[in-house]
Amino acid sequence: MDMQYIKKDKGKVISLWCPVHRQGCVSTNTAFLTSLFSLMAKDGRILVLSNDTMYNVQGILSDEINDGLSFLYTLASTGNLKKEEDFSVYTKNINLNLELLGNSFKEELVINNLSKEINVIIEKAKDIYDFIFVDVAAGTRNKTSINILKNSDFILFNLPQDFNIINRFSLEDEKLYLPFFKEKETLINISNYINYKHFPKRKIEKILKQKVSIISNNEFVHKAIMDKDVLGFLEDEIKYGDKKDIEILSELEYIYGKIIDSIGGAYDE
Repeated sequence: MDMQYIKKDKGKVISLWCPVHRQGCVSTNTAFLTSLFSLMAKDGRILVLSNDTMYNVQGILSDEINDGLSFLYTLASTGNLKKEEDFSVYTKNINLNLELLGNSFKEELVINNLSKEINVIIEKAKDIYDFIFVDVAAGTRNKTSINILKNSDFILFNLPQDFNIINRFSLEDEKLYLPFFKEKETLINISNYINYKHFPKRKIEKILKQKVSIISNNEFVHKAIMDKDVLGFLEDEIKYGDKKDIEILSELEYIYGKIIDSIGGAYDE
């Protein structure tokens, strides 16, 4: 399953977001997807960050509180964010090719200040990394979140398996759907998917009039999250093909392929 990523130009920004506050498992899905990218695109360098000030991907991938984003904000706001070392000093290595840029910003600072510099930080990151994953605060439409989404090369929408939310999203309800989404490469993902529910994938795709991805959940996924061992969990699935939860691996691989194809990259087995 080793795959070599062939970078064509600058790094690509992949954002994960849910239009509804505290739903869609955005941070969890970001942790699993970035970990899979780390294992499959081994020659690709990956950065993951979040603008969520409460619950974000950092709490799933690491025990340590890393405040790298605020330091880079200071450098960017003073025009001093210039070197690769600026990132390496303030990120934490989760794997050899996966780096976490933590965030312990206070909410008011994110809303009022970070929006001015987030594009500077991400643009510099594109010179260094192949993939920049952003765990965008669910349900938010502040300037920071909008700037991130507008400047993304790919957006993974994470929706709960809920008829009302999915139906409103399909109708482009202005409270859930932003006009510029039509100009973006996107994929709709159904989070915490349960196959035996009364609202299965085929009905969801009929409402949305498009194919969707799914990420299932079960006790083994929960254990990996609680143990902060998402990377090790996926590594074992890839190495040993453990049948107890093989569906999440194939689900993530589907999303991986869609993203790679959409952003114009290439990969060799």
